[in-house]
Parts: sequence; structure tokens; C-alpha cells
Amino acid sequence: MSTASEDVYAITDRGTNELKGGATTLTAHDLEVLVLVDGRRNGSAIASLAKAADASQVEAVLRKLVAGGFIRTAQPTPNEGFDYFFSSAPSASEPSGEAMRRAAQEAASGAAALRQNGYYVSIARRAKATTPQAARRLTVLVIEDEPLVATFMKVVVETEGHVVRMAANREAIVAQLRQAPLPDIVILDLMLPDISGFDVLQRMKSHPALAEVPVVIVTGQATRESVVSGLAFGADGYFTKPFEIDVLLRGMKAVLGQLAQGR
Repeated sequence: MSTASEDVYAITDRGTNELKGGATTLTAHDLEVLVLVDGRRNGSAIASLAKAADASQVEAVLRKLVAGGFIRTAQPTPNEGFDYFFSSAPSASEPSGEAMRRAAQEAASGAAALRQNGYYVSIARRAKATTPQAARRLTVLVIEDEPLVATFMKVVVETEGHVVRMAANREAIVAQLRQAPLPDIVILDLMLPDISGFDVLQRMKSHPALAEVPVVIVTGQATRESVVSGLAFGADGYFTKPFEIDVLLRGMKAVLGQLAQGR
């Protein structure tokens, strides 16, 4: 059985109304914990960010907020856990004909931006992404098996002050997705040694705990077919190799809704 420190928490409608209603019956400690709940952090991560409450107080507050209906646990059920996520069971079905048609339209409209900027971002999907608070460091998961490219990405993203986690194969991907907090954004290569990047993307977008995590594909496969497939499977952006530092950083910001113009 999981503990309050291990569980991931999401705010409920009641919790949102409590924060926005202008009046509250919650204590200062309660409110501090409530505003740190984002659907990705577990109790330990929330405790590490809390300034007025210590870890034992945070655990008690989390239980109080759950009992009051202000937050809920967002931990996947056993059948939705990450072992099942990357089990040998077949992944979900291929995208429908309608999804492929829409993706082809998107790819056609974004072709000019991809050639000009080195990246393409789906405006429609970007709206799903959570815009991080400016003061908070992003957690970026880089899934890339080429050591030089992976190291380059890590250095570039870390220079922006963000936390970078790395994965190069199926086992490492599962381990990183189990680790709290969930990443704010995933940078995904398509060519991996023991799993297709498309399979990773498809399983993420069909998983209840991961569906809203923005995923951008970074690959040397710049063919129209690859772009269409990536968009149909739910990618939030598409980058082609080789790429410049500013292209990667600007494209990430576009996916996260941090640019006025995303293309």
C-alpha cells in the first residue's frame, strides 16, 4: 500500500474553487500544500517545496485535503502502472483514418515552418500543455540513445536552469517515468535500440497519468510520412536533426506555451 509521500496528487474542482473563491476555511499550511498540487508531484516532492510546513506536517495536510475532497490521489491503478505500460502486450491500435487525415493536413500546413525553423509545433495540442510557473525549474526527460547527441541536449537544457533526466532504452524509460515528479516535457528520439519511439509516444498518450505530458520528437527522420505518423500518434512537436541550440530551446518554449508565436 502506498503512503501519502509516495502518492501523486491532483486538485479537484472543490480545491480549485477554494483557491479562487476569495474566502477559505483552510489554514495557511493547508493552502501552501494545496497550491503545490499539480497532478504530477508526489507527497515527497510537495514536502521538498513547502517552506512553512515540514515533511510530517505536509503528509498530515495531504490526508486532510484528500478527506475534505480538495485533492485526490492520481496514482495509476495496477493495470495502468508502468510495468503494464511497457509490457509485451500489444500497444493500442494504429491511428484511425481520420486521425491520419488530420495529421496529414497539419504536416502540410507545418512543412514551411519545419523547413524554416527546424521545428514544427501543433498549435491545437499546445493548448493541452501546462504552462510552468516562471520561477519553477522544468523537469525534462531526454530519450535519446546516441551518447553525443544526448550529452549535447543535456548540457543545452541545463544551461537554462532545468533538471534533465536521461533514458536510452526501454528499461531506463520505465525507470524515469516511475520517478517523481513526472517530466514537464519529453524529448523523444524515434530510433531506439529496443523499442520504437512511436510505440513510446503511443503508449504515453494513451496512459491516464502521462497523456497530458508534452512530447516532442527529435529525429533525423524528416520525411513527410514520419511527421504525419508522429502527429497522428499525438506528438506535440517535431524537430529535425541536426538542430541548433536556439531551435531546440525555442521549440520547447513553443510547445509549453511560453512563446507568443509557436511557429
